[in-house]
Amino acid sequence: MAEQCDLSPNAPTPEQLTAFVRQLGPCTSAQPTFTELSDGFNHVNYVCEGGPAELTCDGESGVLLPERIVIRYAQRPNDSTDCALRREHAMLQFLDERLPPGTVPKSYACRPSPILGGHAVLLEEFVEGTVKAEMNSLTLDETKALARTVSSLHAITDARFSSQPGGQADSCGDYATYIRALLYKSVHMRLHVLGMEAHEIAGGLLVRGIRKLEGMLAAPELNDRRSTYTVVHGDLNPRNFIIRPDGSVTLIDAEGIRFGDPANDNAYLFVNNGWKQSYREPYYGAYRAPATCGDVIGRSAVYDLLNSLDDIVWVTAKRLENPGQADWYKEYRKRHQTLERLAA
Repeated sequence: MAEQCDLSPNAPTPEQLTAFVRQLGPCTSAQPTFTELSDGFNHVNYVCEGGPAELTCDGESGVLLPERIVIRYAQRPNDSTDCALRREHAMLQFLDERLPPGTVPKSYACRPSPILGGHAVLLEEFVEGTVKAEMNSLTLDETKALARTVSSLHAITDARFSSQPGGQADSCGDYATYIRALLYKSVHMRLHVLGMEAHEIAGGLLVRGIRKLEGMLAAPELNDRRSTYTVVHGDLNPRNFIIRPDGSVTLIDAEGIRFGDPANDNAYLFVNNGWKQSYREPYYGAYRAPATCGDVIGRSAVYDLLNSLDDIVWVTAKRLENPGQADWYKEYRKRHQTLERLAA
């Protein structure tokens, strides 16, 4: 019997996992073991040891597997989560051919399993290393290593990427039009749902922030965003990269990877993850954007403010949903301080 582990709700049992890996090919151990990783949100992730050394199932025969692999299975399996796993498999295989070794994990297979209800299961490389609890715990060297890894991803500027699953770029005119569309979607539509006006949020600070954003969008150098497209991660946060023992960084969770503006990827790191401003100089000092991307660092200031505007409305909604909860008040104060700095 496989090693027992604490399983998440709706997760497969150890016996089901054992039966699944034995279907893939002859196992190297009579008793494969499974350890659940604690950083799964939409998916349950297991490290499997002692599984097959080679896939012998139809369509994937001859694929060699290391001693340890990661098995990814949806928390709530359905057609949508199955599609997300298949997309992640396609993204990782596409990127593995174009990026330096170790930038993303290898993806070996993604297939439905009758044992697990016929839903998709992804087999991925196990990456040895550390997942940081928060961005502000990174060392100087780790910050620079992260910047180099993100630079490698952003170096893929070939528009043929848009033919990949989920790789289509947005098309809504010039850059200012694009940002205003994001502002409407992330801020004004949420205000409509809340039944509130902009001036009612954060004592008028939201209105000041929107005016500041409009002033930034008037800059003529922001007119043509077509030249800024690269491959972007879409969800850069400390849960989605691993620091290897040699100090290099591997990006994980590839289902959100798409063709977009690299400045937004970088801005997300700082505003959405509360990364201190003192990290900006070492990060951008090691970051290298393609020449076709224009002023990525300057343009990231637009996304800094846009993401902060979104944050303050989101946390206001959470406070209204959870009155009296001190945690949401703390989150509100933190985001209020960030927006005050950016809107000044």
